[in-house]
Amino acid sequence: MFIPSIPFSANEEVNFTLNQGIKTTAGLTLPPVSIKFQTTSLSQKININPLSLIANGSFNYPAAPQKLYKSIPKISSIASLPADFPKITIDSSNNPEDGKIFLANFAISLNDSIGNYIMILNNDGSVVKYKKLNQPAFDFKVLPNGELSYADVIVNHGEYGSVRWIVIDTSLTPVDTFQCGNGYSADLHDFVLLPNGHALMFAYDPEPVDMSKIVPGGNPNATVIGIVIQEVDASKNVVFQWRTWDYLPITDSYMDLTASTVDLIHANAIDADENGNILFSMRHLSSIIKIDRQTGNLDWILGGKQNQFTFLNEHESNSPNYFSFQHDVKVQPDGNITLFDNGNQHSPPYSRAVEYKLDEQNKTADLIWEYRHTPDIYNFAMGSVQKLSNGNSLIGWGIASATGSPALTEIKPDNSIALELSLPSGQASYRAYKFPWASGTPSSKVTLEVLQGNTYKFNSSNDTTGITIKFDQINSSLYANTIVTAYNYAPINPNFNTEAPIMVSNYFNIKGQGITSYSGEVQVNLNDFPGILNPKETIVYARSAIDSNFVPLPTSYDSVKNELMFTTSTFGDFAFGIPQIVSANIPVIISPLDSAIVNENFPVKLVWGTRGVVQTYRLQVAADSLFSDIIVDYSNLTNTSYLLNNLGNNSKYFWRINNSNSAGISNWSGIYSFITAPPYIKILYPVGNEDLYDDSTYIIRWASNVSDSLKIQLIKDGSNTFTIGDSLFSFNNAFEWNVSPSLDPDSSYRIKISSINNPALYTISNNTFSLNSSTTGIANTTTTVKNFVLNQNYPNPFNPSTIISYQLPVASNVVLKIYNVLGREIATLVNKEQTAGSYNIQFSSDKYHLASGVYLYELQAGNYVSVKKLLLLK
Repeated sequence: MFIPSIPFSANEEVNFTLNQGIKTTAGLTLPPVSIKFQTTSLSQKININPLSLIANGSFNYPAAPQKLYKSIPKISSIASLPADFPKITIDSSNNPEDGKIFLANFAISLNDSIGNYIMILNNDGSVVKYKKLNQPAFDFKVLPNGELSYADVIVNHGEYGSVRWIVIDTSLTPVDTFQCGNGYSADLHDFVLLPNGHALMFAYDPEPVDMSKIVPGGNPNATVIGIVIQEVDASKNVVFQWRTWDYLPITDSYMDLTASTVDLIHANAIDADENGNILFSMRHLSSIIKIDRQTGNLDWILGGKQNQFTFLNEHESNSPNYFSFQHDVKVQPDGNITLFDNGNQHSPPYSRAVEYKLDEQNKTADLIWEYRHTPDIYNFAMGSVQKLSNGNSLIGWGIASATGSPALTEIKPDNSIALELSLPSGQASYRAYKFPWASGTPSSKVTLEVLQGNTYKFNSSNDTTGITIKFDQINSSLYANTIVTAYNYAPINPNFNTEAPIMVSNYFNIKGQGITSYSGEVQVNLNDFPGILNPKETIVYARSAIDSNFVPLPTSYDSVKNELMFTTSTFGDFAFGIPQIVSANIPVIISPLDSAIVNENFPVKLVWGTRGVVQTYRLQVAADSLFSDIIVDYSNLTNTSYLLNNLGNNSKYFWRINNSNSAGISNWSGIYSFITAPPYIKILYPVGNEDLYDDSTYIIRWASNVSDSLKIQLIKDGSNTFTIGDSLFSFNNAFEWNVSPSLDPDSSYRIKISSINNPALYTISNNTFSLNSSTTGIANTTTTVKNFVLNQNYPNPFNPSTIISYQLPVASNVVLKIYNVLGREIATLVNKEQTAGSYNIQFSSDKYHLASGVYLYELQAGNYVSVKKLLLLK
């Protein structure tokens, strides 16, 4: 990291040269390098409104005040606190847990009188360390390796940009950053650095969805915000990706599904259990899900509309959502989960901390502990729960702390208050934590003089490392000393030649003094390494230096002595992990849709999704379905998209994707095709001969391969009668038209849709349609529609096939299609004229290589349209 002594100026050209001769702490010589870059204009301070960002998932920020920062914030001396440092008040103290408090304050309104700080506090409220930031930080905490992190909102020219997670050392100096890959921007709600050096993050994933096909009154051109979960390795490669779109139906959300923008999920917490599987909190579904990291499948859903658990010892007054709009799910060492129940759906609403004991086999959730403040605190957003080592619990009250509630409450096992702390009015903290300090320091360290052939327990009168070494061979000078240092943290920057194991936050180091080489047997007393919960599956990994890879060692477990044993000749770090077994899962194609017609004037972006753990992808594009004429064949791709250039005009192409990991190479995905064609627009509704009524709402639909803004006009006799919409843009090629009562009834109307950028590109309805008065002609249409029936598929859930049945009272042109939850077409099962009667259609998922998840089926028969959902469980 290069920190300039003089801050860069705005619009400055910077030339940086690193000369030959600089060495790392491991003694490696860095190569020379030259870098040139241009700085931007001055950034402006922005005060983020957490009420919209955190609580509601909105991206509407207030305008940035015109205050410019011309220097980099620095860590200041504790001798005197800055005038804008928030006043810390201890409201109550009764023998709290030892440790330091970690907070990051922010204002709930524009207020320059108090700055934005990350801070480490004593139990009496005095300040240990702090750092001032240009904008609010979120989720300031200690990581498993002893470093710290917080969410940083990147601001460009006073406007909200992306989010990155800043990793800092114990001096609060930045040492690393984490951001999402594959084009996604990380969300600021949560970040988990795993002991193996990988990181879990998630990102908003807004997609255009025709909600009129999902719910009555839905917006045909809605933006619906899903979530993407990613795991990135130490090199910042995405090795696991999971999308809510592939597994969770839109209708599970408690949000208004008729809105133009739907914050569907609003995820706010993520954690991993001892097997590496992911627990995920989804606020707007009032549910927690568990995701199998190896396959991406849903193991279970706790809470919400699809709840699979029976709640025990809960408050029936809160049923059916015993917890609601929750926050901060965490997995405890015994497998229990804690969460902050914001309680938005309780009547009356109140907030609490809860702990559930889960029986995942019998699907029961037993409430074994809760804390409800006296008097009640209703914290409608944010909040946290942390179980401390002495049995106490620390509760952060989130946004409620800005309006008179404490920022945190520490309670004892009997729920009596051990500590309560408050921030100034108008100030809040997203979460509150307590950790030992200073992080990264050894838990024990013992030095012994050793001789060949002897066995030594590395203990002293006041220190126990838990390590015993039998020295079979030693090459040394006159004196041979060995130092064993144990840590209650994970090692810094772990790297592996193999699939990264599931590691624990314990490791130790062996160092020799006067010893050139050695070999021996090492015994690890697991009573001194409490993080190892599954010793039978655990093996020891060793590395000789911080910039070398960890290598697995043959390891045995003595259950009588509760010891791990291995032989080694390495000086360096020794960590503990459980090897991960992965499988090569088939990726899923996302876009373009199969048989899509794309614009031949632009490159085509191919996008796919992952299943389970991935290292690289292989993409093939061919001119034929047998892939005998391959145009593109790229291996070792690490992104989930590829931009395809130089395609032919009026040509058909086929493409497929596979992936690889340590288990091998997956099978190919299904083969999708697309066709290049000149720009076009084609009206799908109304096409002619329809009867429409004034003061009613209809959805104009069209097909197109252009991404221009459009104008929609109502024409009669070739002339524009009324402009329905101007400069419209729709990803879904649909527009909701509220027919004005002022329009004259007539039977010779047509629709014209034209490109704003290219007025010569337009389309007109094939035939004329009628606009009628809303007082006539409605009854017959309604009666006819009620006689059509689309039944629920059976069986449901299904694997791999199911039956879809429907009834037609009259002969009709029938179209039966399958869609994913984005409204993207998967298959057309029926598209023909059928006589009146009952029909059964079999749908098999195998043909389309579908993953487990929710899908939709739609029946169109004459004027009748009905949509239902089906669930595929593999």
